[in-house]
Amino acid sequence: MIAGDDDLLGVLAEDPRAKDMLDQFGPGTLMLKVIPVWREHRMARTDWAPDAQAYALRALQVGFFELEDHPCCAPDLPLASPAEVMAATVTALLGPSTASKADVAAEAARILHEARTAVLGSITTTRK
Repeated sequence: MIAGDDDLLGVLAEDPRAKDMLDQFGPGTLMLKVIPVWREHRMARTDWAPDAQAYALRALQVGFFELEDHPCCAPDLPLASPAEVMAATVTALLGPSTASKADVAAEAARILHEARTAVLGSITTTRK
């Protein structure tokens, strides 16, 4: 669903619940929910607007996955460890974290639990 791969999703791509789920719980929406948590717990800089940070991170994520899925897009840019470069880029974008994992774990778990509950409710609801 995140990649929008209609071939893989088949009829699910046309199900209105799939669009609703992406609108409510897709990576962009999730980013908008977690950025304030990260900022509150000193895991992200606060000198940008949260929506701008979310947009920049989402653009970075999309570009990362695009190059991973289609290396022909950048054949002249071979790289031994794209994940390390991605991690360093996110740190450069957000700033270094000064929080411990315990600082943010409970809130992250709450956000993910709410999303999971809503998604499960959505997929078990029959269409009208």
